[in-house]
Amino acid sequence: MEQEFNRAQRGDREALIQLCRRLELELYGLAKAIVKHDEDFVIAFEKTILQVYRSMHTLRETEHFKTQVIRILIHECNQIMHSRRGIDTIKESPHGFEKSTQDLNVQQMKLREAINQLEKDFRIVIHLSYFQKLSIKQISYVLNIDEAEVKIRIAQST
Repeated sequence: MEQEFNRAQRGDREALIQLCRRLELELYGLAKAIVKHDEDFVIAFEKTILQVYRSMHTLRETEHFKTQVIRILIHECNQIMHSRRGIDTIKESPHGFEKSTQDLNVQQMKLREAINQLEKDFRIVIHLSYFQKLSIKQISYVLNIDEAEVKIRIAQST
């Protein structure tokens, strides 16, 4: 695997394909567990491979390749779920497009009002997590606090 990783970093597409094929079943299984629609997990998988190809030169350690690919896949799945959530809401709404977008706006306003009621420390963590989509590790870095503290603040806020 290390030889394939090194060749892939140097731009060898075949080596990258071999690396991705090793992870293919795991990635498909994970994507299927996250997204609801069959076409979505295929799209997530394809976007993940494209993103890995684009960022291969930035990956430094062979042993973290799988973890980094999984993180990219989860991000892509979340992006699809986020974009589909609005589509599903509009499709399923018996009131039509205008009513469903008004409902979404009202829900977003209520959510923001509820978050604004939280204490500052909790409000910032929730905002970074849910609106900025930062990971716990990233939030920990940004706020210069322990990851455990970030998890506690998120848990106590929900």
